[in-house]
Amino acid sequence: MAGLSKQWCNYCNKDLAPRTVRRHARIGCPGSPRRRAILLQSIRDLLANRQRPIPPGPRHYHRQHFPRSPPPRPLVRSPSPPSSPSSHGQTSRPAKGPREPPDTDSQPRKRAQTNANDDIDVDAELERLRQPNLLFCRLESNARPRPVKEIPDKRMQAILRGEPWLKGLTTNQILKMRAIGDLVKKGSLKLCYSNLCIVQAFNYKVDTDISGRAFSKLARAFPEELGTLPTKFITRSCASFLSGFDPIHLDCCINSCIAYTGKYEQLSMCHHCAEGQYALDPDTGNARPRRTFQYLPIIPQLVQM
Repeated sequence: MAGLSKQWCNYCNKDLAPRTVRRHARIGCPGSPRRRAILLQSIRDLLANRQRPIPPGPRHYHRQHFPRSPPPRPLVRSPSPPSSPSSHGQTSRPAKGPREPPDTDSQPRKRAQTNANDDIDVDAELERLRQPNLLFCRLESNARPRPVKEIPDKRMQAILRGEPWLKGLTTNQILKMRAIGDLVKKGSLKLCYSNLCIVQAFNYKVDTDISGRAFSKLARAFPEELGTLPTKFITRSCASFLSGFDPIHLDCCINSCIAYTGKYEQLSMCHHCAEGQYALDPDTGNARPRRTFQYLPIIPQLVQM
């Protein structure tokens, strides 16, 4: 016989506590399809209505991040009270501060400062006026000068047809390179031993097309002969400085199929692998090249040397 604190559940056919019987009547008995459906619907409602946290954006650890907190409010000064007219009908003047002690050398100092401001360095001014940036940008603007595309004359066109590896160099660079080549051939200009070794090492790397890892192992493989051989980056920087040319950044295919220069300059997609040239930057939203490489026009210089 069931106790007084027990009740009969018509769904389970058991004597249970009154609280349990009411729960079974409300949501169903354990294991019933009704109870399972109610629990699943409660879970779906909980997942649909919960607040999802905003995922943080990409953080670049090599970039200086400014504080995200708002700047402090500027201090607001209380307005000064209006000046009341005096008894004699004159406006009141502000009280003067303590008088400074007289300085006998104040006048000569002021005259010296005035003369220093009036004096202009003529040589520096002439040097500033000779700068080529004044031809392309105004004095008050900090923008870079626009590059001027050089149109070669007939003589230079004939030289470029005979020596196609000079294409892309300006007339000034070609004449400078030829002048240095003539001096080297005549024996008037010679590189020191260390610079000559660097040029020969870079010429060897370009000619054999070895990797940077293999190039760095030469000093360890031959410590007595090549112990002072610098790394690949130092060799490339020194060779660039000796040649007088800066590296040129060119866009290329992400799979290194083609370089977007020459006859492929107008393309925006590789015709071998159908990969695009640009991709959207997730930080700025602008298009950026997917892969670039540096081209150092030192081959004409090595040909002349």
